[in-house]
Amino acid sequence: MRFERIRSGEDPRYGEAMALYQRSFPLFEQRYPQVQLAVMPQEEYHFTLLYEGEDFAGLLLYWEAEDFRYVEHFAIAPQLRGQSWGSRALREFLAEGDPVVLEIDPPEDPVS
Repeated sequence: MRFERIRSGEDPRYGEAMALYQRSFPLFEQRYPQVQLAVMPQEEYHFTLLYEGEDFAGLLLYWEAEDFRYVEHFAIAPQLRGQSWGSRALREFLAEGDPVVLEIDPPEDPVS
């Protein structure tokens, strides 16, 4: 699996990534598009695309702090879900070093 960071909405891969983002998260959990574009160039923010070969597999959006990484959004392409792609991506991400905080919602309703 390959991790590729993009820093701008001008990147041709941004549209496909945002389509997955919008399908994968309830509207109330999403950043407004203009806010997403504003944070992408920040050094601490990572808008990371996941690839297997040339195929887009998912996205991992996180902040890198001094001693840890904070994952806000993580999604695998629908056609790859249930095939351990998410587990594999997280294992590879965790192997990079710093501790990781993964934001989740308590399973209190069907959306969560």
